[in-house]
Amino acid sequence: MKGLPPSDALTEKHFTNSLRAYFEGRPGCDLRWISEIVRSSPAHARSILETGFSQYAPTEKYRDLIGRL
Repeated sequence: MKGLPPSDALTEKHFTNSLRAYFEGRPGCDLRWISEIVRSSPAHARSILETGFSQYAPTEKYRDLIGRL
């Protein structure tokens, strides 16, 4: 059996997919939902947010989320 990706890679993938769902406005993926997800590692989530989702920086959703990290 091949080894699983390191937990950091899994966390990053989970955060990235969750942030994408939040910014795309998928049903149930609101600020409260994403805040609960990123609460486990706010510094890591902030890093992913600032590097991978900077195109959303002018939006209210982005500002609201950054304010919670």
